[in-house]
Amino acid sequence: MGTFAAHYDAATGSLRFEPADFGAIGGTSVGENALTVENNSTGVTARAIENTALAVGQINKYMGLLDPDSCTTDWNASTGILSFYSKIVNRSNLANNGAPYVYTDPVNYPPNTSFLGPFYMPITGFYPVSEQPNILVGMNTASGGINLTNSDADHNGWIDSIWPDFRYNPTAPYPHYDYTPFVPSGRMAPGDDTGCVVFMQFSLSVHESFTLYFDMLAVKESPLMPSTPQVTSHSNGDWVNDNIILSGDNCTPDGVVWVEGGQAAASTTCQADASYAVAVYLRSNSVNYLSVYQVVNGETSGAASLAINHDQIAPTVLGMSPANGDPTADPNANCVITFSEPMDPTTLTPDNLTFVDVQSGGTITDFVTSSADHSQAMIAPTGKPLTGGDVFECNALVGLLDRAGNALAETSTARFTTAGAATGQDVSPPRVLGLTPPDNAPGVSPDAVFTIDFDEPINPATIEGSVVDPDCDLDGVGLPTVFVFELNSCNDNPQPVVGTTTLDIFGTRATFTPSSLLKVNNCYGIVVTNCIADLTGNELPSRGQRTVAAYGSADFTYNTYNVFFTGTLDTQGPKLVHVSPAVGATDVHPTLFATMVFNEPLDPATVIGNNFFVTPFGETSRVPLTLTADTSLQVVTFEIAAPYAAATTYVPTTTGSATDLSGNPMLAPQTGRFTTSAADTVVPTVVSFSPSAGVQVADRCPMLDIYFSEPMNVHTLNQSTIRLIEVATGLARPTVFEISDDAMHVRLIANSSLGNGAWKIQVSKTVATPPFAGVEDRAALTLNSDASSTFTVSADITPPTVLGVVPSARGRMYQNGSVLVFFSEEMDKSTLTAANLFVNLCNPIVYAAGDGTYAIVNCINQWGTGNDTITIKTSVRDFGNVSANQSCEAEQGQAVKKDEKSNFTVDTGIDAVKPTVSSLSDVYPQDRTVSMANNVVPSVTFSEAIDPRTVFGNSIFLLDEAGNRVSVRLSLSIDARKVSLTPLSPLGSGNFTIIASTAIRDLGGGNPYDGAGGEQTPVADILKTCFATDSGPCP
Repeated sequence: MGTFAAHYDAATGSLRFEPADFGAIGGTSVGENALTVENNSTGVTARAIENTALAVGQINKYMGLLDPDSCTTDWNASTGILSFYSKIVNRSNLANNGAPYVYTDPVNYPPNTSFLGPFYMPITGFYPVSEQPNILVGMNTASGGINLTNSDADHNGWIDSIWPDFRYNPTAPYPHYDYTPFVPSGRMAPGDDTGCVVFMQFSLSVHESFTLYFDMLAVKESPLMPSTPQVTSHSNGDWVNDNIILSGDNCTPDGVVWVEGGQAAASTTCQADASYAVAVYLRSNSVNYLSVYQVVNGETSGAASLAINHDQIAPTVLGMSPANGDPTADPNANCVITFSEPMDPTTLTPDNLTFVDVQSGGTITDFVTSSADHSQAMIAPTGKPLTGGDVFECNALVGLLDRAGNALAETSTARFTTAGAATGQDVSPPRVLGLTPPDNAPGVSPDAVFTIDFDEPINPATIEGSVVDPDCDLDGVGLPTVFVFELNSCNDNPQPVVGTTTLDIFGTRATFTPSSLLKVNNCYGIVVTNCIADLTGNELPSRGQRTVAAYGSADFTYNTYNVFFTGTLDTQGPKLVHVSPAVGATDVHPTLFATMVFNEPLDPATVIGNNFFVTPFGETSRVPLTLTADTSLQVVTFEIAAPYAAATTYVPTTTGSATDLSGNPMLAPQTGRFTTSAADTVVPTVVSFSPSAGVQVADRCPMLDIYFSEPMNVHTLNQSTIRLIEVATGLARPTVFEISDDAMHVRLIANSSLGNGAWKIQVSKTVATPPFAGVEDRAALTLNSDASSTFTVSADITPPTVLGVVPSARGRMYQNGSVLVFFSEEMDKSTLTAANLFVNLCNPIVYAAGDGTYAIVNCINQWGTGNDTITIKTSVRDFGNVSANQSCEAEQGQAVKKDEKSNFTVDTGIDAVKPTVSSLSDVYPQDRTVSMANNVVPSVTFSEAIDPRTVFGNSIFLLDEAGNRVSVRLSLSIDARKVSLTPLSPLGSGNFTIIASTAIRDLGGGNPYDGAGGEQTPVADILKTCFATDSGPCP
């Protein structure tokens, strides 16, 4: 349908499409050279329609019958990716009457013409040609991408692809974009368009202007054209593990039926009964976008389109919980199995997933459920709680199939022993790790959903649906254990928000989905009551009792109570602001987990393998992995099942189908690119323990920490390989595991208080049960040796103290502010209540840190103005118990010696100002500083106090030159403004990058960090600074 030019202007970030006019783009000779790559446009015109009302040079002065339009462009400075978002429009609905449109060739290109697929736009050339290798590092066309310095790395005769591939002709040496999937009927009538989709993407080393040329290919509908063949087998979206026979009917006898889009074009002769069957060789382990058409007497029909997913990779089990060899499994636990890819749900049955009582040999499987994408399965046994001290097995059998029909590579078994009376029972309550939207958040979209993260699996009977527990619903009005409601400070007649709560397959993330939109520009509360329990029955601690006007002034008790403020409907999709390893990184460790950071929370239901994946460069086969979204929902981690191949280039991709919590998709797909180093041969070690060996700990409820030399395989960090053992009895104590984001630090928390005497943390190289491997790194290398630390426990006799309060004494805050209290040690969170942290001008709600080292006091509605005092009463106690085998949160720890008071002033007004990093000097070391000492402690200082709930390993972190996370200990200054990242071992030689995301929020009003400041060259929506411990320079 003609040759077109796309002109990109880097200064304005705009893309302009027009029929190719070589003389207007720097001279005929340059234009002709640009088109020598390939030109299929001979004899046709892209100037089928002229708009007489426009002057020459104006956009859409000349148009094709099928005409490209630019929707928008996206330049991502963080990834160096430029995206063109475009569509195809059938312009032939425009009237040929000179007012203002005139058809230049109405005989061959008449008004009211329909077009049939396939719809292809092959690239034919670049301008300026001489700058092409310097400006364009790589390109993907959402179909066939090219790398200009090495365009055929896999030597398959095709341009390398770094995006799902819609090739027009596998023998053609140029990439193209296929719009056919966006014309579901296969026919574009006059006035139809494809809708806006990603047309092309480029990885740019220099953000400069350029022009590219392409042809528009389609089939013009005419009375002479043959009918479009119908496909009866296979179906669009099918998964297969072999080549296929594509069959159908509605072809013309003796005509030739063609199939394109597979390994090679295939054809067959249409039979006398108008049927056909053609063998199609598919591209291995790839999505094959097939077009089926026929040619009869030189006339081409339209094409039927379908996508066939080819997959010959056998699925594997990545992990099982409880873990194999676990000696103290929870008697109430279900067995959760994680697979390397989504499975065929019809095979996720009790026949293939069994829960066995080893003593009796009987199968006790009750039912099997799976996650939304079927990559995880849960086996629930009958008769819980299981008998303590008995041995059980979970089995995943080879009858399990993936979507393509590949059987599980091998049977996987986890054999474990349930905790009995001798090892101590689980008496520790669960904890809320995070809630989205965060507390005090402004501008929440009225169509948002809410997520709650817990530290252990929750009993679904205490949270799912709209379950009511009278122990928390004190007036019997039907308050669910999770509820959202309008606050009376913004509403004369506040109402409840009707909705439903669901749990994920692991039982650790709950989602509350409102039945209707929230009001715009309003204020709301969300309550997580203390009647939510873990699988053993331990309930969340109560923080106090409150009244809710939206339920007729009913009384309730709560654990977590957040307030938030809606704005207008969110219509902006999430944006990728950082990818690690950095685009183009080399010497990347083969076990590194790639991460993507976004400027706002994602809907966790869209963090799935169809939307996020990793491929070897030049291929479309996907690397087996699992995906995790952190508690802020702004960081997605690609957890590979096995190390990457050495010295190989990989491409992490997000397709653009991931959405925010309001359902808005990303503007465009995004990719990264990195190259691995040699294979990992260095065995991991235990760097240190806390408490260290020989230490006497005056605390029956100590926090126990283990630090490793490198990131470990989290599936091997469990109660089988890491045990807390009472030396006198040799028995293991059940513990809760907290694993850091970088998988280099494990914290153990005993399920009950420890007795006096010697205890040992044991980290094992091997275990006694198959497959016998103990703690491993991500390369499956086991520890160099067993490691342990033996320490002595005695009663705690030291009272806790208050380290500081924000606002500080005689400090000031606005009415939507919060008061932050720091303690000298971990505290009993059941004592951090509104009654024990008392203020005068506010009906307070209290949030306690997961480890109890701080508490935040907030208002249900706005704080009253004037002078106020916070009183921390002597009933506040530390995390402990005077007796053994008891809960550490039973108000039995050491108490604060005396009431602590701090005065502050509440000013009239609302804090709506986002925190910033005010200057280059607020980041240490300053951006692009070189020759720093290797014991440097990086830090970021913000313009105001920061909410410590938003300071965690995925909101602020340190990367080395290859993109590896540096293991650091995060700390917040007493004024809550300065975040320090203390490396756990001296830094090596090279460049290091400090990253801080917009997940960080201020204490004063829940406003997100704006990502500004601290950088020599500003990067939007994220802080990204560099320093070097050698002479550098930083990139």
